[in-house]
Amino acid sequence: IIQLDVFKYIRLNYLIKNNKVDFRPLKGTNISISNNFVAEGNGRLELNSMRFRHGKMNMYFRTAQNSKLIVNGVCNFGYGSDICIFEGGCLSLNNTSLNAYSQIRCKNSVTIGDNTIISRNVQIWDDDFHKIVSDKVKENTGIVIGKNVWIGAGVIILKNVHIGDGAVIAAGSVVTEDVPAGVVVAGSPARIIKNVDDKTKDKTQILDDLRK
Repeated sequence: IIQLDVFKYIRLNYLIKNNKVDFRPLKGTNISISNNFVAEGNGRLELNSMRFRHGKMNMYFRTAQNSKLIVNGVCNFGYGSDICIFEGGCLSLNNTSLNAYSQIRCKNSVTIGDNTIISRNVQIWDDDFHKIVSDKVKENTGIVIGKNVWIGAGVIILKNVHIGDGAVIAAGSVVTEDVPAGVVVAGSPARIIKNVDDKTKDKTQILDDLRK
């Protein structure tokens, strides 16, 4: 409670129309909220979490016109993270843990399933954010990350990617295509390495397998 930024707590919880989310902004949280931003769900979102008690780490949370955030369960954005929901974008969180210095850029839709853990310095971008002149440009279907997914440090996830339940994304991977449920992927671009089984659910075993 001592770490809570009271002013921003009031701004987020009482000045957003029809707000349904329990926002918990800790000190160092920087916010920019549009007037018609929508917050829905039945959950709690802690911002700038996991910071040191007397540290000076900041995080940024910005929303544009007609953007939406859906929060279910207990979610958190770690210190140093940078979250931006652009005009018309919808970010959906479900018991989601986003670790320090990670980024989400949501222009269309980003959905993250139950109990997915996202490590440090991860980037999730659901749009190119610049024009591409090509006849092969696909319709943007956003990003969907399933339940119980483990995303390692430094991973980049790009638009139109759907990641299945229980998948493991190895550290440093660049994910440009869909990932089936229950597999380990690694590399740039990410490729399937193996299936997740009882052994590979252990972090040490996964790292040993990836080194082979």
